Amino acid sequence: GESHNQYIRNFVETGVLGLIVFLFLLYSIIKASLNVFFKSKDPLLIGACAGLFCSTVVMMITALFAESFIVVKINEPYWFFAALTFAVMVINKMRDDPAILT
Repeated sequence: GESHNQYIRNFVETGVLGLIVFLFLLYSIIKASLNVFFKSKDPLLIGACAGLFCSTVVMMITALFAESFIVVKINEPYWFFAALTFAVMVINKMRDDPAILT
């Protein structure tokens, strides 16, 4: 049979290094969203980071039982939301520190 656990599937397809990189990506998303959530004063950014944190945790739990990071109907909206959240983070950072542009 085929495993539907996303983590086992990543391990089988990409090996230990691929699994470590995948878990590091998820860790980085959680860390950045929580960091900005607690330090930001912008309500849009706080809400986006809270949503990104919650959706990442839900995707990670769902990945134990299904291939949530592979299925397009689940995968595309998640990564689109993650990209929008990080774009808002970067825009907010550039607005606070214009020296970043130079």
